[in-house]
Amino acid sequence: MRERCKVTAPGSEHMVKQMMAYVFCWAAKGRGVWNVDGNPCPVGSDDIVLLRPAQYVGWINDPLEPSIGYSIVLSLAAIPADWPPQDKWPIKRHMPENDIIRPLFEYVVRNSSDVGGKPDKLIEAAVETMFRAFLVGKVDRTRVGPASYPGPVQKVLDMMCNLMNVEPARPLVLADLAAVACVSPEHLCRLFQQHVGYPPMEVLYLYRVTRSLIGLTAGQSVETLANDMGFADASHYVRRFIALFGKSPSEMRELMATGYKPKLPKLPSMGG
Repeated sequence: MRERCKVTAPGSEHMVKQMMAYVFCWAAKGRGVWNVDGNPCPVGSDDIVLLRPAQYVGWINDPLEPSIGYSIVLSLAAIPADWPPQDKWPIKRHMPENDIIRPLFEYVVRNSSDVGGKPDKLIEAAVETMFRAFLVGKVDRTRVGPASYPGPVQKVLDMMCNLMNVEPARPLVLADLAAVACVSPEHLCRLFQQHVGYPPMEVLYLYRVTRSLIGLTAGQSVETLANDMGFADASHYVRRFIALFGKSPSEMRELMATGYKPKLPKLPSMGG
């Protein structure tokens, strides 16, 4: 799979062109209408639409709510046999707040070049994950645990989730998390143990190890992942990985290449 990503400005009215590749679109704001092969496809905020090659499409902005969105252009070497038939396209779904596609789309847009260029393997893996999740309809990330947490816990979880999407390697210690929560480190640990089941720093490391699976499947080295995920060194990362999954990163990479799905820790959903 090869992908390109760009931020789209408000669409030009009555712009019409023939699509030469798959285009994955997220309407982040506003609304309008995709006119696809002469058939209207209304789109509102947080709708996602997948267009296939050879379709003639046009975009008409709503003048009262001009659209701002993101699009990813995909060139695929092969089309899986279980994909929807051509007459079912375009495919549109509304993206709920806990949709797995949201943080992946934001990651790709934030880290991709505007046009062309060879994408890195981590971005490629993120694109493929959300592309396939969208097609099979498995886009809901069910929140694990209670629907809400005490204020100090929720503040720290929100900060961790944002960190995983923006700067996962940022150095943090317990005192930093306690400062975010506006409570003492001891009290924060008690709250996390009671409501999440792990101490706060352990939750952070579990998030980091779990997130590293994306890079692992994309072929990133252990040393690169250790650095990108904020571990002291590769040995620290490997120890944490084995403690969580019972296998080394190299062993897990080989297993996942055969279709193996690792059992993930029961943690509050990242970004949800």
